[in-house]
Amino acid sequence: MTAIGRREFLGGSFATVALAALAGCSGGATGGAAGGATVETMWWGAGDIMERTKAALTAFEEANQGVTVTSQFQSFPHYWERLTTLVASKSLPDLVEMNTLNIASYARNGQLADLSSLVSDADLEGFDQGQLAQGTVDGTLVGLSLGGNIQAMLYNQTAVTDSGGGMVPDDLTWDSFATFTGKLAKKLPSGMYAVDDGSSLFGTFEVWVRQRHDEAWTDDGKLAFTEQDVADWFRYWADLRTAGILVPPEVVAEAKQVGTNAAAPLATGKAVFALNWTNLIGQFQTLMDDTVALARVPQGDGQAGDWAHASVLASIAANSEVAQETANLITFLLTDTASLETLGVQRGVPVAAAARAELKDMGLPEHDVAQLDFYDQLLPLTRDKSVQEPSTANDVDGAFIRAAQSVTLGDTAPQAAAAAFFDEANEAVSA
Repeated sequence: MTAIGRREFLGGSFATVALAALAGCSGGATGGAAGGATVETMWWGAGDIMERTKAALTAFEEANQGVTVTSQFQSFPHYWERLTTLVASKSLPDLVEMNTLNIASYARNGQLADLSSLVSDADLEGFDQGQLAQGTVDGTLVGLSLGGNIQAMLYNQTAVTDSGGGMVPDDLTWDSFATFTGKLAKKLPSGMYAVDDGSSLFGTFEVWVRQRHDEAWTDDGKLAFTEQDVADWFRYWADLRTAGILVPPEVVAEAKQVGTNAAAPLATGKAVFALNWTNLIGQFQTLMDDTVALARVPQGDGQAGDWAHASVLASIAANSEVAQETANLITFLLTDTASLETLGVQRGVPVAAAARAELKDMGLPEHDVAQLDFYDQLLPLTRDKSVQEPSTANDVDGAFIRAAQSVTLGDTAPQAAAAAFFDEANEAVSA
């Protein structure tokens, strides 16, 4: 699978490594403008999400006369490089975006403000508690989720219907998913395959693991799953590949080389199902004439493994001179009607149930409404994370991708690939 995945959501470990050398450096505060305050903000993203964010910031300025908001936007990798530079120069913007991979390191190095005194209980009414926990480090709230996502399956509903594949069951298990897609594969036109290859997706593997164990990580950042869990995962996908259900390795390689959603097998009509995050339904729908729908990730025999994930967290520099104004901006983005309508669901769905309900009545595109409805239906069935991924998770992810690809290419058997991954991953988390 080639669409935006774990690294784009969780960031690179280099930011954490750099922070370790910068412990004790405090964020640079914004200065007050004549007769008012200036709130400096920094974001990752471009195109539509950048324009939507700028419009929401303008709406905040109009609603808060005397407050000026400046913004700078970076590509995702460059964002973390820039942030590290700003930390070193003690000039961190007032509002910065965090993710679940890096927020703990920034908080523990004294970069982020305690939000509990800056936002009221009323501001947080109806917020998803699991995502509040993802913005809490060592008992201190340091980040508020700007949008929630859940691991899911995106699929080409038109292709399923046209092929006579029937309705996609809403209670799929991993076994019944293999059965359903095996039958579907025989009905699809030449060149279209039932499932994109998800064997290298560590985020979806985490769902698999949490169906078997409480968590994928221990409290001290070690692996909480077994080598056999990994081998079983690789073998599951190898069996689908052997059965002709998955897109061939050469199609996977071609899509990865391009590295965009537009080149992903789901978008190019070469795959019907693809594992990914719920908020990507809109991006794929704009690329496709066929209707894209959402289904829950297949379930195991026991507990739920999926969770509501804070895709982006808004944090405040620890020594910002306009911390309250910045907090007001964050709550505005999360709860104000104009902001909700402007931002939509590009970063995921709003964290507060009332905000989601309000957003549904704003004449959104059908695929955005579908995302909101799916999220509300699935959220009660998910299980909150009690342990967040450590700063070394990105290195583990890299090892996982390499091991999965070795199986995909036929170079390594699932059991051997799992053993190689486990050795590399344990070394990474022990470093």
